[in-house]
Amino acid sequence: MNDPLRDLQQMSAFLGDLTHALAETRDILPQRSEGTDRTGSVTVVLGPEDLPLSITVEAGWQQRLSPEALGGAAVEAGQAAAVNRLSVWQQDAGKAAWAAVPDRLPDDRAAADAVAEPALDLTLAVGDVSQVTPRPLEQLAEDVLTALDRAGAPGVPVQGRGCDEGGHVTVVLSRGGLVSCEPDGRWAAETGTAALNHALAAALAKARTDLAAAVRSAREEAAAGTDRMLREALALLADPSKLRNS
Repeated sequence: MNDPLRDLQQMSAFLGDLTHALAETRDILPQRSEGTDRTGSVTVVLGPEDLPLSITVEAGWQQRLSPEALGGAAVEAGQAAAVNRLSVWQQDAGKAAWAAVPDRLPDDRAAADAVAEPALDLTLAVGDVSQVTPRPLEQLAEDVLTALDRAGAPGVPVQGRGCDEGGHVTVVLSRGGLVSCEPDGRWAAETGTAALNHALAAALAKARTDLAAAVRSAREEAAAGTDRMLREALALLADPSKLRNS
């Protein structure tokens, strides 16, 4: 027979272990990574979140690339930087950190031990739940399953877009990195390298700002529904008598 309280305890323990393990895997990744396209004409530097910190075109790039190929070279350089950053997984430290990430719920004994000494106090994230009155467990469980189904479904990618003041360069970012870089080919061919890099920097800065706003909006929308469910689940864990009364 299923024990809903035990299931919640197992999930809480699993989430604590998973959060801790994933934080350790992120900590071993380098904070900066650099990559270039195959011609050496464009260099992209990534920060800790895999977002470009800079996109730089080298002097004399016209001798190696056509203006129409410049944007693709920037994306290629960004991909190379991401590969260089993730190459740490080929090292022993990376393999060990990844192996520590749990891939399934603990058994009953492990869950009981984890509840006795929780790996993560989730109430720190959601605040005091002593005054929360949870809905009936069946309704809460149904809403959780619905939220999980939605989370697993492909959604609209969150992106940020930025252009320089002259509208000559457009940069598009996602949470995964550089999506596209679209300089006006005719303008790029006629302008100097310094002006081109200035336009790239301006477009990138605006794209980063736009992406941050889009991510913040998406998180607030998602949190509006999940925060209540999490608080209700934690209220049941903190006071099992509420389970009997639900």
